[in-house]
Amino acid sequence: MSIALLAVSLATLSPAAAPPPMLDPDPLQRVAARALAGHYGPLKPWQARGYRKALANGSEPRLFVVTGYFPSEGRSGRVDRRGAPLHPGVIACNRLPYGSYVYLPAWGRLFVVKDCGSSRNDSRREVTRHGGTWADVYLRRAREAHGRCNWTPTRGSVVR
Repeated sequence: MSIALLAVSLATLSPAAAPPPMLDPDPLQRVAARALAGHYGPLKPWQARGYRKALANGSEPRLFVVTGYFPSEGRSGRVDRRGAPLHPGVIACNRLPYGSYVYLPAWGRLFVVKDCGSSRNDSRREVTRHGGTWADVYLRRAREAHGRCNWTPTRGSVVR
């Protein structure tokens, strides 16, 4: 039997392997599709809006330098810049428009920009050295930070 005939015979005996499914390179797109399909349980209305917006409009990658703020910080730790009560999922950022969404894979969650902070935070060495954007995550308790709010650069995505 010739080599060509043997190759054709083997090719017809073994089924062709299907190519692996293409995964979206943007982790936010994958998370948004799963969240809207109910894989993570019920969503708050603002989360559903943010994930739908991410799927419809895409997102832009950005480097963030993350800090945290808490209710124990007085009025600024209890209400946002418009006087509304703060809730988990709020993030303060001076360089993103109010209502933008931020996804931080290291945190595994979506945040909504509803607050701002001191303009000094934008020019701190930790932020400017890495070319990042300062963001302050609202947390109910300091222990929720788990070492993630320490002025260390972290990758994220912005949905406007």
